Amino acid sequence: MAAINSREKGKGNERENCKYFTKWWKKPRCEFQRTDAFQTLDRSKRMVFGDIIPILLDRNDFDREFPFSIELKKEEGWCLTHLLKANPASCFSAWWKQCTEDARRWSKAPLLVFGKNYTGHFAVYRLSDLNKELGKSLVLSNVEHNQGFTAIINSDSVRILPLNDFFRRFTPAHLVVNAEATKG
Repeated sequence: MAAINSREKGKGNERENCKYFTKWWKKPRCEFQRTDAFQTLDRSKRMVFGDIIPILLDRNDFDREFPFSIELKKEEGWCLTHLLKANPASCFSAWWKQCTEDARRWSKAPLLVFGKNYTGHFAVYRLSDLNKELGKSLVLSNVEHNQGFTAIINSDSVRILPLNDFFRRFTPAHLVVNAEATKG
């Protein structure tokens, strides 16, 4: 069996997660696409955030109502106990740093989705992003976070849970558009 190229493995992970997020977001004429694929098709060279983004197909633009910048990782060699040790040298620390820096540039909440072969995907979100305004127009509201477990990554208190549980817990109805903040 031939070894898979890590770049191809990453693209496959992005395509797989595009399907999951499109099905979850359920917005008409909106589809998640790989960021580099969108930039290639768009040809405007505009900057976009995260590894995958929701694209409004009728406008060929990204859905600005989506509150997260999604960083995807699919690598071997990690285990969840590394998160409990809060090791600053762990892969989780580097992943979270990349995720939060990208999210901050776009006034989005960071969402890290990671996995490895033969395991499901996990979602990581910052607890301080719940029930507060994100950027100019988005608020997460009425979300309970009693599933998964809490850890500290790079001094952020985060919740880690299976991606399917994240999709059940955070329905698109939890993402409230603050109409007043979007005017102007």
